[in-house]
Amino acid sequence: MKEIIYLVRNKVDPAYIDEYSDWQVGEHVPWIITTPGYRSVVRFRSAEADNVFVNFWRLDGVEAYDSPYKQALSHSPWSLRLRRHREFHTDFYRELRSVGRDAEEKCLVNFMMQTSLLPGKADQLLERLSPLLSDSLAQFVLYENIRGKSGEWMLSCVFTGSALPSQEEIDSLRINAGSLLCEMNVQYTEILNSISPRLTRESFPDPKYMDNLANIIKKMEVVK
Repeated sequence: MKEIIYLVRNKVDPAYIDEYSDWQVGEHVPWIITTPGYRSVVRFRSAEADNVFVNFWRLDGVEAYDSPYKQALSHSPWSLRLRRHREFHTDFYRELRSVGRDAEEKCLVNFMMQTSLLPGKADQLLERLSPLLSDSLAQFVLYENIRGKSGEWMLSCVFTGSALPSQEEIDSLRINAGSLLCEMNVQYTEILNSISPRLTRESFPDPKYMDNLANIIKKMEVVK
């Protein structure tokens, strides 16, 4: 079974961006990644708005998102307090097609698209993107939204290798891929740049996280 991509988009009050980032790195991501069925996460920031962040979670299935364990961890005091200072929206995507070689990404650039892509046009899009592949730009992956509005798609551009891509490489991709999408009348609404590598449970080995999680789950059981 193919994995599910769960996207969480946060528009943060500019006055709380630093605290939001501290919460993401210091509590939210290392806690949620322990949820059974959650494989990894990459964090993004919008290229158009400094206060828009997106988490790109890989899940075994949507049931992982609905689990009581995950719901409990999403309702810590810090999380609930920050909800007053951010607007968030969630979507679920499934991989449709890809071109290039499978690789563990070092950086992702995502084009968020709202358009009508028939299967033939999807194949044509990836075929026309393939000449842009290189040693560092390993793969293009096309995803379809499976819970939101029909016609919402995501094009993920996978950079890999021993080092992060240069800003020049990223800017070149934006221009070349963006021009190609426009030529094909494929409208994209936003570009997201990753601000973290792929993170897994092993990325957060500090045992204090597990102690804190145990306390949160214990409190949840008491409330029940």
